[in-house]
Amino acid sequence: MTQKKRIAILPGDGIGPEVIAEAAKVIEASHASVETAQFDWGATRYLADGVTVPPDGFAMLARDFDAILLGALGDPRVPTNIHAKEILLGMRFKMDLYANVRPVRLLDASLCPLKAVEPKDIDFVVVRENTEGAYVDAGGVFKQGTLDEIAVQEDINTRKGVERVIRYAFEYCERHKKQDGSPRQRVLMCDKSNAMTHAGGLWQRVFKEVSKEYPQITAQHLYVDALCTQMVRDPRPFDVIVTNNMFGDIITDLAAGLQGGLGMDVDVRAGTWFRAPNRRKRHSQSIRCDPDGGDDAKTFGINGRSKQDRGRGPGSCDKKENNTRYRREPRDARSGRVGGRESRETRVSA
Repeated sequence: MTQKKRIAILPGDGIGPEVIAEAAKVIEASHASVETAQFDWGATRYLADGVTVPPDGFAMLARDFDAILLGALGDPRVPTNIHAKEILLGMRFKMDLYANVRPVRLLDASLCPLKAVEPKDIDFVVVRENTEGAYVDAGGVFKQGTLDEIAVQEDINTRKGVERVIRYAFEYCERHKKQDGSPRQRVLMCDKSNAMTHAGGLWQRVFKEVSKEYPQITAQHLYVDALCTQMVRDPRPFDVIVTNNMFGDIITDLAAGLQGGLGMDVDVRAGTWFRAPNRRKRHSQSIRCDPDGGDDAKTFGINGRSKQDRGRGPGSCDKKENNTRYRREPRDARSGRVGGRESRETRVSA
């Protein structure tokens, strides 16, 4: 008998409990093989006893649950919103939820501010790196309050962090169809590498290397400003967009405007952990009523797969003024090699 998936429910603040209550009804009506447990982390709990997250809270979620259903956080009774920061950022960093996946779908033409756009025209996904970039709070302020004040905010990008989120985007494109059943065919990487040359250079190099492993998927590139222009002019060509933490934060709010506003927006925050007692590698998610779970995870998108240690052979790219398309070497069907090196695949299933 298949073991039930366990979902932790955190209703949150404000409208969160109302929305999550309805989402819980959907879970129940789906008759999915899941069980749920609810936790009161939020402003009301914080105002009552000063606790944002219990000492073992994140470890308990990682140990005992397969997914988290999370409501909105933020309450005017807590002006600093410290509880929201500690819950959201703590969950993101301590549970290593490195991929923020935002489906952008138009449910009704009347919700979109663009003319002559139908629901079939807007169906793309933004994959945002979720644990690095400018949001790690690295930096400092010197000589504060003086005319010589200096503020430094560091943008952290690691090879590991960049590669795994780019690979996640290609995996998502490969395995998840559009709402009409047609395959997704393009992954577009968004950056500002013409100005942010060090971090952007890392993203460019890794994107070129990983894209070679997916010859069936068209790899594209746009600078973030050009992407924003294209998104409000004609969003129809987009399939999957992958980008860093800060740019992802901005363009997903812009994308939400195409589908009717932030109230229509949902997201999944995906990552990995080792869950006791069998220590199998898990694919974990913090879910906000995800409508785009995919074919192999019809209710919550809990199952996941990663490809690791793949070969990286020499390749080339053709650059246009503000758009880059990469040519990838096809996989050798007999040897299973890409670019002259062995390719290995590891499947991770929840």
